Amino acid sequence: MTRRALAMLMGVLLPVLLPWVEARAQADHPLVGRYEGATLRDRVEEAFTIYPRIIGFEDGTPLIELREGKLTRLAYNNPPGRSTLEVLRNYLAALQAQPGFRLDWECAGRAACGSTARTPQGRGWDGVNRMNVGAGGDVRYATGQIATVATEAFIAIGVTPQRTLVHVLEVAPMQTQMVAPDAATLAAELDRSGRATLPGVFFDTGEDTLRPESDAALAQAAALLQSQPGLRLRVEGHTDAEGAAAFNLALSRRRAARVREALVERHGIDPARLTAEGFGQAQPVADNATPEGRARNRRVELVRP
Repeated sequence: MTRRALAMLMGVLLPVLLPWVEARAQADHPLVGRYEGATLRDRVEEAFTIYPRIIGFEDGTPLIELREGKLTRLAYNNPPGRSTLEVLRNYLAALQAQPGFRLDWECAGRAACGSTARTPQGRGWDGVNRMNVGAGGDVRYATGQIATVATEAFIAIGVTPQRTLVHVLEVAPMQTQMVAPDAATLAAELDRSGRATLPGVFFDTGEDTLRPESDAALAQAAALLQSQPGLRLRVEGHTDAEGAAAFNLALSRRRAARVREALVERHGIDPARLTAEGFGQAQPVADNATPEGRARNRRVELVRP
């Protein structure tokens, strides 16, 4: 296509697309409306991510439940003269009118919510899930879930006198576009660098339960071991930096152990040929600030000891 033709095409498309893009950027989430008179200041979407949902606050530390799916973050400017109680009560009334809604936790004030406190790990809520409610004491928070045949979503709402933050995590399966490597590819990578990432291994969020879609990747790892009877490997687990470091370290160790266990029990690999270790978030291969980077950091590797 020539530059002239491209310019003409863009001249036709832009007047059509720009209003749609602007409207999309200013749209509320269909599951959660806005408080009357509020203005939307920001909306960010992540197609698939792990979200640390705060479900309590004890001993200076947020209690976290990890969920994964499509995440939408919205920030609103509140209309003047409205109390945080009035704003939150309106949100909860609208949510409780929806089928399948359940309120999981609600708090009021900095001491009860811990939303602006510096935890023993040096992290407030903004460091946990980017719900930055500022330093004021007049803060309210509620989180709940909608569970119906058609919808499963987790909703978190943080309210200050000036603004309201809404996070909506819609549970949805990841678009698995990554194909499990064949045994020859794994062998070549091990020969080249001494380690090979094993893509296509999936776990339940925050757990060490292997999902059925991991079977293809595990079969190829087993084929590699069967083709080289003298090969010994260490199965390594790695996580992203979401959540507490101690939790991630323990989780990565359990996940590595589950992969080793699957290779031994399902594929008959001699257990003496495999060890398992986890390193948590300590060895990232990508930027944890982006969804794509976090996805790369959540991985299982096969390593020559």
